[in-house]
Amino acid sequence: MSEEAVMSDESFVRFDRPSGDIVLRSSDGHAHRVHKIILSEASPFFATMFSLPQTQMVGIEPVCGADELDVPVVPVTEDSRTLSHLLRLCYPSPLPPPSSLSLDEVEDVLAASSKYEVEVARAFCMSVLESHVKSEPIAAYGLALRLHLKKEACAAALESLKHDFPPADTSDDAPISKAIARMSGTAVYRLIQYREACKAIALRQFTHDLPVLKPPRNGVMVYICPKCSDQEPGANTRYLPFKIDVARAPQVERVEQ
Repeated sequence: MSEEAVMSDESFVRFDRPSGDIVLRSSDGHAHRVHKIILSEASPFFATMFSLPQTQMVGIEPVCGADELDVPVVPVTEDSRTLSHLLRLCYPSPLPPPSSLSLDEVEDVLAASSKYEVEVARAFCMSVLESHVKSEPIAAYGLALRLHLKKEACAAALESLKHDFPPADTSDDAPISKAIARMSGTAVYRLIQYREACKAIALRQFTHDLPVLKPPRNGVMVYICPKCSDQEPGANTRYLPFKIDVARAPQVERVEQ
């Protein structure tokens, strides 16, 4: 990330604490002067690292004695934006708003929080991911699969039933197109299979078991999926909304909210 891009990013916070006793230098060369004791409280990884004699700390650079870098410097593989988000979550301050993290940033910070064992950062990112599952479920589905988050992937697949797939906008610059491009062929195939299976079950139940359908409201029939209900007893929110053209019923035109 260039210096100009970092400085124009409102979510970026450079840590430059005068009393800091360690510097973390990002992969793109930005130095964050921070406190060992705070990082040790937030991260067992850092606690172990800082408990070692300086000569045994892998990767640490010698004190250079120039400018602000008069303390040990630890190079890290994360870029400045990811490191900034992680450090904000380590320090005892109000959490940033969930909207401050894009899905790409959630993925990077989740990876960093797992690497450095920062549980507060992981918990925050998981809550942010939940909000993205609602707003952009198909992209969230791909991310969840990449990070082996089965529960979140299932939730995103279910939420995707309220959206067209393939999406209407398939231009290369469309965010959804970029998200799909990052998925493996297997992930896309599994999502299509899941959506087709849900549609088939809904149609079968519609034609043979009308009691499972709630009365229409605003032209939308709400179907309670028995398969999902069996997997999670009592999960009354597991439903499949779809709009039906009454003149052509039981054909399902499209899945939507």
